[in-house]
Amino acid sequence: TDNTDNSEPTDNTDNSEPTDNTDNSEPTDAPEIPLAVKDINFDVDGDVDTNRNFYFSHDPRPFTENISRVIKSATYVNSNGEIVDLLKTMPERFAFGAAGATEPDASLSPKTVFSDDKAYTATALTIFFKNEADEWEAAEAAPFVYIAVKGDADLDGSANSADASAMLVYAAKIGAGDETARIYNPEDAADYSDLKEALAWFLADISGESLDTGRTTNNADEMNAAIDSADASYTLIYAATFGTKFTDTNWVADVFRKTDATVTLPKYTEEIFNWEVTHAE
Repeated sequence: TDNTDNSEPTDNTDNSEPTDNTDNSEPTDAPEIPLAVKDINFDVDGDVDTNRNFYFSHDPRPFTENISRVIKSATYVNSNGEIVDLLKTMPERFAFGAAGATEPDASLSPKTVFSDDKAYTATALTIFFKNEADEWEAAEAAPFVYIAVKGDADLDGSANSADASAMLVYAAKIGAGDETARIYNPEDAADYSDLKEALAWFLADISGESLDTGRTTNNADEMNAAIDSADASYTLIYAATFGTKFTDTNWVADVFRKTDATVTLPKYTEEIFNWEVTHAE
């Protein structure tokens, strides 16, 4: 009897297609939204005596386009005990309204808030946050802002030759070593304050736009960290142009680049100009 197994060999190799168990689904760990605005910790400068939230009256940019300039921080402790920076993770859920507003105004800007019947506008803003239920809620925190006319060194509501004169007098005193020199010198000495001095400095420092009375400058050219004759000259050019064009006067086209097309623009003036170009109708 031949016991040889002549059957065909069986191939046990698994030739089936491999199964890919990789999870390619989209992650679902979206940022956790606070249930209510009361759950948010705000840090804003609402002190009218120390605040440095200064803006130009001709600035048309909505406050929402630079939230961190108005709100220092807005944090939330999520369900995992982690501190979340809401200004970075969900800035679109913040908005502003006028003082006492019950709903946000997306178009609210320094230009729309400024009252031209006052020397300058000092007001609180209402912060709104869109909560987990997608409803706008007003926060108790109220940042304070100051809005005034660029070039208005004496804080009387306009930029003219009197302001240019004040700049020249101030520059001369500083040049002579007078450490007590001030740019803001009201007729009533009781009206003077460090905050008004800082505001007047911001407005008079045409080419530097310093927020801290000249300790730092907002111009890439650090030679502009002072109030000097150049600032006075710019103010006179503006005043002369404004006398014929009024509200259409443009600080870049009609003043800075009128005599020098390559001049280095200060931070806020350049930002405003670029925004206006981008949003031109």
